[in-house]
Amino acid sequence: MILAPPFTPHPHLRLNPQLRYLLRRFRFIRRFFVPRIVARHYSACFGRPLPRDNPRTLLEIINWAKAWGDLERYAPFADKHQVRHYIKAVAGEAHLVPLLAVTGRAADLNWAALPSAFVLKTTHGSGWNIIVRDKVSANRAAISTQLDDWLSRSFFLEGLESQYAPIKPRLIVESYLGDPQATPCDYKIFCVHGTPAIIAADYDRHEIQLRSFFDPDWNLQSARDPRFAIKSACPRPAGLAVMLELARKLSRPFPFVRVDFYDIDGAVYVGELTFTPSQGLVGVDPPDFDLLMGLRIDFTAYRRSLDIDPRLLPPAHPPS
Repeated sequence: MILAPPFTPHPHLRLNPQLRYLLRRFRFIRRFFVPRIVARHYSACFGRPLPRDNPRTLLEIINWAKAWGDLERYAPFADKHQVRHYIKAVAGEAHLVPLLAVTGRAADLNWAALPSAFVLKTTHGSGWNIIVRDKVSANRAAISTQLDDWLSRSFFLEGLESQYAPIKPRLIVESYLGDPQATPCDYKIFCVHGTPAIIAADYDRHEIQLRSFFDPDWNLQSARDPRFAIKSACPRPAGLAVMLELARKLSRPFPFVRVDFYDIDGAVYVGELTFTPSQGLVGVDPPDFDLLMGLRIDFTAYRRSLDIDPRLLPPAHPPS
């Protein structure tokens, strides 16, 4: 069993219990307070104000979107269960990770019906995942406790990423892809207005954490994430062309999105769509990378309606 590292809010983001309740409960409260808190939080983290009229870097634009981009519209695509409808409609069912179960409580998991290895995810957050490599030796009590804790919390309140606010907390169980004793590479394609711009390849991401950046032609880039070591020798994935084509299709309606993939012996699976990577609080070195990425994004597109065929939208469910 592998538990995702505990998510700790940035030390500058502290919300009193009354405000947390109001933000979670009422959309009009979120619309009033979130822009102010996000702007203040950004300033506290980076020592400079968040530009409202002309954000230029990727981090500025991500935080601008958190504050003024009405990201609650993106909830159906951030919901780990609902987004499967969109992925199936756009990319095809063959590129979905097989779904084993959906439930609202850890106690309702039917362990007897699950295979030896699988992955547990909450639908309303990012990184709230548990990998079970061998269910026989798994500590079910500890897993249930962790899942229930996540289900009781609002991921939105951890970093004010509003796309998570309306999502109903649930659990999904997905097949483990590949060898249960190995961790599949995770390919994260950063897309700008439907065009793949950069690829982050994560290796051994639950153990030693290596990340390298490539352009769409698989040329190693000098950019680095300060949280990860660099893996310099990275073979070109067999399914790269397929991943790039699917990334174009899936990202087309959005100003900026990261589309995550797995390549298992050439078979490509879509993991998730991420609209505010690392809450917009972790940059990439050198700083020029952040600026060059940001200059490619028309931030005013966040003010426009999503240009998407209604038939591709996931079915609505009651808000949490």
